[in-house]
Amino acid sequence: MIKSAAIIKNAPRAEWREVRLAKKKAKKQAQIERKATKVYFPSPMNVRVREPVVVEQVIEDTDPIIESAPTREEMSIKARELGIKFDGRTSDKKLSSLIETALGV
Repeated sequence: MIKSAAIIKNAPRAEWREVRLAKKKAKKQAQIERKATKVYFPSPMNVRVREPVVVEQVIEDTDPIIESAPTREEMSIKARELGIKFDGRTSDKKLSSLIETALGV
């Protein structure tokens, strides 16, 4: 015969279970109270005063675009003009060496 849930729910518990249940309820209530009274402090990272950093700008007469290494797109355009076969696996270094050998530099 199956007992109904109401009968099982109201069944008397053992004394040790009552003590354990009371401890759990007290612990849960303490957690709720601590959470309600918790004080959040602002981060100390925002408190620091940072000195402004002065960066000196050096203006050179040379054009940085001319002296920089060619980009992948520029090298691929030049390689197509020269008829060099390459694909996406060809590294920039290899492609630049292929162009230099084709130009005879």
